[in-house]
Amino acid sequence: VMIGAQPSAAFAQGPPVQLASRERSEWHWLLPAGCAPIMTGPACIIKEQRMEKSMLDELIFHASEAISSEMSYTKIASHIKRQMTNSHTGVWHVVVGRNFCGSFTHQENNAAYLYFGQTGILCFRTV
Repeated sequence: VMIGAQPSAAFAQGPPVQLASRERSEWHWLLPAGCAPIMTGPACIIKEQRMEKSMLDELIFHASEAISSEMSYTKIASHIKRQMTNSHTGVWHVVVGRNFCGSFTHQENNAAYLYFGQTGILCFRTV
């Protein structure tokens, strides 16, 4: 199984990652034919996303990077928050774990809810 995406700046070296629809509310990231996987592990399932594609690509890259290094949920959340804060303005909030739900207010077009296997990641930006 292949996962992940490269940040947009890395697309100069190969074709971009494409979305393939599975169901209305779920999306899987697939690599184009002929591309080697960035890393192996569970597929990234996008449950909900409201952000620019380049920002989502970056989020998936940092999340897959943290998950593949087998960090704890707290360290995964800290890593993603640090990387997103360094790249984009605003205050980022990241929740990582299993079996959680929530209601939150976020800056328009700055939220995503992803799953890597059984690990859920909710990432959003506030003003």
